[in-house]
Amino acid sequence: IKTFCKKYCCWINLVPYIIYDDKLSASKAIIFKTLNYVNKKIPNYLKIYIPNITITQEKLLYQYINDEFQFCSCDINECGHSINFKKYSKENTCFCCDLKYIFSEYC
Repeated sequence: IKTFCKKYCCWINLVPYIIYDDKLSASKAIIFKTLNYVNKKIPNYLKIYIPNITITQEKLLYQYINDEFQFCSCDINECGHSINFKKYSKENTCFCCDLKYIFSEYC
């Protein structure tokens, strides 16, 4: 990731799958372990990533189905984040809220 970002002068936003699929999705533990690992390899990654992903604003989401993009955005949850963020794990908790709680030192 670090090499890719440096070479192409870009930012990679590591968002887990929006639609939970037991066969494809990583566990919450693996997702947060991976984000921690990336932060060690790319110092300050989480300081930029967390405010970026957890900002309370409308996010438009499209899913690629049958060779086309289909609109699949949804309402905002009472926590202020898109309801889609609750679909990243089988526990049905908000990814943004979990992220802020687990990595509170970067918020």
